[in-house]
Amino acid sequence: MYSYHEFKQVVLNLGDYQFVDIVDAIDDIFTKYNVEYLDQMEDIIMSNIDLSAQETIDILKHHLLGFIDYLVNLNKVQLNENIILLSQKVKILDALYEIDGYLDKSIMNDILDSDLNDEEKLCKLLSLVSNFDEYELLPLIESVDSSLLLVIKNLINQVNDLVGNQTNISEYVILYKKLKQYVQNKDLYADKFTSSVDTLGLPFISYLNLFIKEIPITLENIDNVALDMVSMLFISHVDDVYINIFRNTLSKISNVLDVTKALDKQVSKILIEVNNV
Repeated sequence: MYSYHEFKQVVLNLGDYQFVDIVDAIDDIFTKYNVEYLDQMEDIIMSNIDLSAQETIDILKHHLLGFIDYLVNLNKVQLNENIILLSQKVKILDALYEIDGYLDKSIMNDILDSDLNDEEKLCKLLSLVSNFDEYELLPLIESVDSSLLLVIKNLINQVNDLVGNQTNISEYVILYKKLKQYVQNKDLYADKFTSSVDTLGLPFISYLNLFIKEIPITLENIDNVALDMVSMLFISHVDDVYINIFRNTLSKISNVLDVTKALDKQVSKILIEVNNV
């Protein structure tokens, strides 16, 4: 089976360099949605070796577009096929995935409770998690199944219930102050969330998803990453001990065994030491 890098090299060899950029974005999307597509791409390439480079590219695009359209349909969205570009479809699909992780749920609630129609509401939501302007999105989105907005609303309510169940938000503040004392007031990733009650007490995975997108995780920066992990744990709603919450996400953080082992060891060490501060 092709690895992604092997597939990308084949596309480069076919000479369509603009398509390579889209392929990178498509692979990111398929990774998020757990779509396995490389076997099919290899089969297409190997069974069409007598075709020209452009003909092979066209077939690859057709099959990749099939995957993308399937995912868009799963999200209960109908796009305007007359004007939308493949690159725009990919970006919209990415934004649909990211909506759940948007932290300011009050803004999302205001949009969902507004008098806008469903298409306008979705465009506003997508503009929060992408570089699209809502007015740029409006002609691209033909229709939205109202069940999609209902699902988003229910997810927001679930998060709000979690936050509402925290009887004493100061517990987060106390723990976080102990950690800041431990690091001698060094900047931590979770600092960006501590200025508002609305962004405290969310599930750890909500913070982690943002962190993974922004910060590279390697053996070289493992100490700093571990501190940031603990900072996010301390402001999260938890229903288990911190180390278990963290370990349940290790496979999402990295698939490099040396990295996950070193990170687990360092996070465990920090949790023990902070409790003694």
